[in-house]
Amino acid sequence: SELRVLQQEKEKASKEKAKIGRKAASEEIQLDRLRSKLHDVLQQARVDQVDLSGTTKKRTRGGEEKENDDDMMQIKLPESQMTMASETEADTLQVTQTTDNSDAQQQDDGASLMIDFSRLKNHRNIKSNEHLEEILQKYVEEMSAIQAECEKMQPNMKAFEKFDNLTDRLKDSGKDFSNAKDNAQASALAFNKIKEKRHTAFMQCFNHIKDTLNSTYRDLTKSSKHPLGGTAYLTLDDPEEPYLAGVKFNAMPPMKRFRDMEQLSGGERTVASLALLFSVHSFRPAPFFVMDEIDAALDNINVKKVCNYIKRRSGDCQSIVISLKDMFYERADSLVGVCRDRATMGSRSLTLDLGQYDG
Repeated sequence: SELRVLQQEKEKASKEKAKIGRKAASEEIQLDRLRSKLHDVLQQARVDQVDLSGTTKKRTRGGEEKENDDDMMQIKLPESQMTMASETEADTLQVTQTTDNSDAQQQDDGASLMIDFSRLKNHRNIKSNEHLEEILQKYVEEMSAIQAECEKMQPNMKAFEKFDNLTDRLKDSGKDFSNAKDNAQASALAFNKIKEKRHTAFMQCFNHIKDTLNSTYRDLTKSSKHPLGGTAYLTLDDPEEPYLAGVKFNAMPPMKRFRDMEQLSGGERTVASLALLFSVHSFRPAPFFVMDEIDAALDNINVKKVCNYIKRRSGDCQSIVISLKDMFYERADSLVGVCRDRATMGSRSLTLDLGQYDG
């Protein structure tokens, strides 16, 4: 009877063992499915070039595996989906990267893919499938929204062509700018040379007239009572670029204080103007002067002074003077008169050479 009881217990234990074995096999199959699903997710992430910050690769040497921390989990797959690297790594998930470089592929062989769940603090304690499905559905919706937004972003295939065109235009603009800059520099250099030449020519003329004016005005105004004569001078409004501004002319007759030209008498202004005219003529002499009644506002003393000055300059300057004063006639070398011809109802000219009466 004891033997029968033992046999019954043995049969009962065998049935319990078989039941546990079937349950373990079922759990193992379920675990293999989960591993396979996780492997597919990781592979799809690699194909989609999605960087999973929670995955790390770790080398195994001599069959020894090193764990970083409790949050690191090593993935095991069914034998049908495992890539074998060595006998000591037969139960470890091996990720083999296919590259054009065989050395790089050999280096990746034997690397176990470790899953780091340390960043999933909010979802590590999920207990129910409903909660898991809810979270997964949320992520799926977010992924769908991102994917739809990416699909809306249609790339502009002509952007590179436009970029190349803009680059070429930029290069051409750079060349044009460089050429324009060189031309501007050359023009500025030429302009400065002309400006300097202009300034030199102007100052040469100005300095000559300025130096000659004072002596000429002194000759026209000196007398026995005033042997030193008067003073006349020129000043520039803009010494840097004198040709762009004005030139002031001032004259002080003998024994008179400084006054503006507008405050001088008509005769004094006439003498000062003649002095300036003769000074300008001395810089670039003309063949002759034509003066029309310059003595109209002069008294006899100033007329005599002007006549004497013109007479002294007759050797290097010929003057044609229109005048009604007898004093000019006396100092002239020849006379030309115009009168009415009643016979022809017109006019005629008369000439008289006074040189034959000298001496």
